[in-house]
Amino acid sequence: MFFGRQDVFSWIERSLSGKYVDHTLVLHGQRRVGKTSVLKQISNFLPDRYIRVFFELQGRTNTTLDRFLWWLAREIARILKQERNITIPRPDRDDFKADTRQSESAVQHRGHTPAGWSSSAPSPGRY
Repeated sequence: MFFGRQDVFSWIERSLSGKYVDHTLVLHGQRRVGKTSVLKQISNFLPDRYIRVFFELQGRTNTTLDRFLWWLAREIARILKQERNITIPRPDRDDFKADTRQSESAVQHRGHTPAGWSSSAPSPGRY
């Protein structure tokens, strides 16, 4: 049973449907405050037009950018099929190898590394 956090779910829904609809939402906080619980419950609180794709990122820090992006794309395709019976072509690993070299170079050019953002990155919003 999951109780509380309606304020978080309301904030998420407002953020997804408001004037900042194209922005990325970041849920962050100290350890053990319920971030993962909120993410796992989000599909129970949001309208059906949203499809939750949950990524467990633990243990994914020592990988290349192309492999990481390929894994994310595969997970999205898998969840779309599993949850909504939406079939999209399975991502081809070689496409990510070819295309991410330019993205990786651009990320490094801005002073960041593909493994993580530097401390100069803007701080995300609360929740």
